[in-house]
Amino acid sequence: MLIQAAALWAAGNDPGRTNSSQWHIGEVYKYLNTLADELSPDQIDRYCRFLIDCQKPDTGNFVDAHGGNYYSLKVYHTLERFGRKPKYPLGVCQNEGTEYCIIDGVTVSEKMPAEMFRKWLDKIRRIEDAYGAGSSFGHFIEPHVFNLRNAGKPLGSSPYIKVFQQGLVDNQGENGFWNRLDDPEYNGWNGVMKMDGALAKAGIKVPRQDRMIRTVLKYQNPKDGSFTAAGGCTNHNALHTLRQWSKRNRMLMGEDIFRAMELFTECLERRWDPVSGYFRPVPGFTQPPQFRATELAGMAAGNVIGYCRILLDPENRALLDKQLLRKGQDRITPDRIRSLLVRAMGIDALARDKIKEHLKAEHDRKYEQKSGQQQ
Repeated sequence: MLIQAAALWAAGNDPGRTNSSQWHIGEVYKYLNTLADELSPDQIDRYCRFLIDCQKPDTGNFVDAHGGNYYSLKVYHTLERFGRKPKYPLGVCQNEGTEYCIIDGVTVSEKMPAEMFRKWLDKIRRIEDAYGAGSSFGHFIEPHVFNLRNAGKPLGSSPYIKVFQQGLVDNQGENGFWNRLDDPEYNGWNGVMKMDGALAKAGIKVPRQDRMIRTVLKYQNPKDGSFTAAGGCTNHNALHTLRQWSKRNRMLMGEDIFRAMELFTECLERRWDPVSGYFRPVPGFTQPPQFRATELAGMAAGNVIGYCRILLDPENRALLDKQLLRKGQDRITPDRIRSLLVRAMGIDALARDKIKEHLKAEHDRKYEQKSGQQQ
């Protein structure tokens, strides 16, 4: 089997001997991004051409022959990484043809009037929780910004960005987020993470960012370091929110955030299983399986790594040193920051190695079997 796999890779016919019409865009996206350093230029080119060919000219979304789609921005970033570009402007509504992308019988697009865009924002707030709404908003605004820049147009020419920013101001809750009353509070930071790139790239200012940080921190469990046992990306999104909003606000609450990341990292280290090589899920949450838990461990470690590097910058260190300490706290030292950085990098390396191993095994299982059947 290993000899057969090596032959397939060397021939550039990966995955297997199936033609690209049988590929699934989500699998190709993940495989390419995870194993790029182990693929030949011909294989990378073949994958990129497949992604480009998946783009639909009428919507700008990326959809494979099976009807599976993938986020326009993720595909865009991947193509950009390898020096390629999509053929058409990016889609601004991922779920084309559904209730989420239709308002008053009109499909959501960059051709809609600003007032209809406002009505769409209000509709999404009614039918989706904060996580789903953040995802929908982010997947309109961020592709819209890319399309403006690629067309050489200034952000000020957009009829949508100001409407979106005003909607955030008008609907922000006391917790700093945009939850409905029936919505779990942790969905607030899940939603912010989904539209974080859009907020940054569109230059949108969000008020009361300190409330976001305080809300996230109050949910951390002192026993297992997690911010919730809800599973999925929720803990990664909590760390992402803490890192980003602190960085953008002169290291706001940096002392408290660093300590929260120390605790999370310590507990994450304990969840690594040296026998299987996977990370165990957050206590109290049995799904997703260990592979997904390992992916999320790597993502969480990436946020800790990023924040430590930010704190080690001399200018940011000076801001941190000016912050008041709580009773019983000691000042965070550069050595302490470097120590956490090393630990988080170790977690990241373990996760990356296991993810690569897992994806290769899945590739062999799915595509070698197909090629064997065709022989």
